[in-house]
Amino acid sequence: MIRILSLILFATFSLKSFSQTKEQLSQLTVIKFSCHGVDTMSLSLFRENDIISAQFASKGSNVGLTPKSSSLSSKQYAYYQQFVRELKKLKEGGGCTSVYVYRLDEKGKAVEKADGNCEWFGIEKLLKELFLE
Repeated sequence: MIRILSLILFATFSLKSFSQTKEQLSQLTVIKFSCHGVDTMSLSLFRENDIISAQFASKGSNVGLTPKSSSLSSKQYAYYQQFVRELKKLKEGGGCTSVYVYRLDEKGKAVEKADGNCEWFGIEKLLKELFLE
């Protein structure tokens, strides 16, 4: 059931297109199902003139998460790459009341994982690293 809802939300949630000169490196969409509702978050990475930038948007019950955009330092980009490696290795399952469904589109390939373990909190840590430094 969560997978079906995720697919519907992935299909309907998209960011507006940005400047044609930007090369999109990846698109991460996260849907969080919790007692507080459903949150949909999107993080896009772009390269323009050797500068990597991140753009974030969200919809749903996650009050306080506003659209953000930032150029990434090499340290921040390395953190993002580590996040991607962890996501690809993530063991699905769990019994938490919150379930995160991740979909990463990168280099023409898609990875989809569901995390209900209440241990990783990958997207929260990633957003903190990219936008709160």
